[in-house]
Amino acid sequence: MKLKHHIATTLPIGISIWLITNSIFYFVMALFLGILVDVDHILDYLMEEKRFDSKHLFVKSYNHEYDRLILCLHCYEYILVVWIICCFSKKYEFAIIFTVSYLTHMIPDQLSNNIRPLGYFFIYRIYKKFRMNDVFYPIE
Repeated sequence: MKLKHHIATTLPIGISIWLITNSIFYFVMALFLGILVDVDHILDYLMEEKRFDSKHLFVKSYNHEYDRLILCLHCYEYILVVWIICCFSKKYEFAIIFTVSYLTHMIPDQLSNNIRPLGYFFIYRIYKKFRMNDVFYPIE
């Protein structure tokens, strides 16, 4: 999903969270989880190309030209980890806001990218050895 779409879906959620909680921390967390999660694309690009070229990064991403794609920040498992930690620490508000904010990024990605149903589970990507062709459907 393109940056402008992530901004369009994240800003209303972030502003709503800020208005409900009156917390700048939660607002910034919502923005980070809704938008900046995509920095992992840069990491994957650097690992594969050993250099940085922003134009080529976007072309390579949208054309699915990676051999392997780790996407270390695109993992539904983070939600479970956060809930387990928050249940022990009784930080339920944090868990709820994390989940809503993170899913604001992940659900549109899941629906708009050609990713297989389990593709955003890190365990699945490990099982598939991070091979892009096994995690994403081919672009037609």
